[in-house]
Amino acid sequence: MPRFIKMLILEQLSEGAAGGGAPAVESKPAVVPVIPAVSAAPEGEGDNYDELGYEKVQATEGDKTPVAAAKPVEKKPEEKPIEPASGYGLKPAVVKEEPVVTPPVAPVKIELGYEVKTEGLPVEEANKILTYAKKHGVTKEAAQEMLDDRKAELTSRANEKVEFQKNVEKQAAKTRDDWEQELKTDPKFGGENFVSNVHKAEKVLQQNMPNTKKMLTERGTKLPPYVMRDLLAMYDLLYGTEKLTLGESIKPPVVEKEDDPYGFLPEMYQ
Repeated sequence: MPRFIKMLILEQLSEGAAGGGAPAVESKPAVVPVIPAVSAAPEGEGDNYDELGYEKVQATEGDKTPVAAAKPVEKKPEEKPIEPASGYGLKPAVVKEEPVVTPPVAPVKIELGYEVKTEGLPVEEANKILTYAKKHGVTKEAAQEMLDDRKAELTSRANEKVEFQKNVEKQAAKTRDDWEQELKTDPKFGGENFVSNVHKAEKVLQQNMPNTKKMLTERGTKLPPYVMRDLLAMYDLLYGTEKLTLGESIKPPVVEKEDDPYGFLPEMYQ
């Protein structure tokens, strides 16, 4: 408060003291609220009035006023069951051993003057050899040897292809087993939490990565461990909740008051 205002108040106080004290403040009578009295119910009609004396509303016969039906409780939509797509928690696929199937061969219609065996060779391959044999006058034994050599070469290639594919599938199956074993023994992902964590990763795939889930379902592959760990981290961000830790309460700053020469005055005059 400015200093000259405080000096003015002091002068008024001193003048009031000299003149017999400050003028008395007129007191106003307290306003008492008037509560209307409730009339008592007439004798013999107590059943028609409530405890406060108000007349009850009686329902008349034939009153067909529709009563508002209670609002049905909205049910939350049921969560769609999680369909596995990561490849974990399933039985390992069994690699089937399929024998080499030789395609059927149509009869060759090239006359050489002798008969040869062309079984096991495609029509195109057999016709090439027989055409060459007829053009160069190859003997029956030489023509048959050429056919057998070509048949052995094609059979060997087919077997190598089948064996290669078989080895690829075996190596892929071993890799998938190694991945699952790695996650099961992982200190954070595996152990007792393995099944639950796989379910969480599947939920992230199904609800947030539908295209990736579709691709995995169609191919029937298995996700690497580092992808599963990332999906679990995404689950914690999307669905996880952290517990709040209570710390020390915030204390208001202490403001030191400056020495006021007019501090002895009542607060209303400061």
